Amino acid sequence: MTLSRLRAIEWHDLPIESLTLNAQGFALVVTPFHEETQSYSVVTLHISEAATVNLNISGPLSSRDFSAIEVSSFQYSLNDTNRLSGVIEILPGSAGFWSIAFENANWEVAHA
Repeated sequence: MTLSRLRAIEWHDLPIESLTLNAQGFALVVTPFHEETQSYSVVTLHISEAATVNLNISGPLSSRDFSAIEVSSFQYSLNDTNRLSGVIEILPGSAGFWSIAFENANWEVAHA
């Protein structure tokens, strides 16, 4: 996996379609908007086998908030063995602030 696939996505005001946690890691499905075609695409960031994962979730959620979740920012770095570390900041509607921090993870960006 090359870093260019991550850099091709603007990780700000980015709608989240789903966030799935499992025993191996998590999958974040986002829908970037493309100005030139006036359309959305579906992109999945898979994070697995991280050395650490830290979830920070604050604020009460209503059903309306679930339909307005977006990535506020994503700071990341790649090490010499192509493993990713980063912090994804998430705004869940008007219900607070979430973050997912992870270190030294396998990763993949998949386009639907």
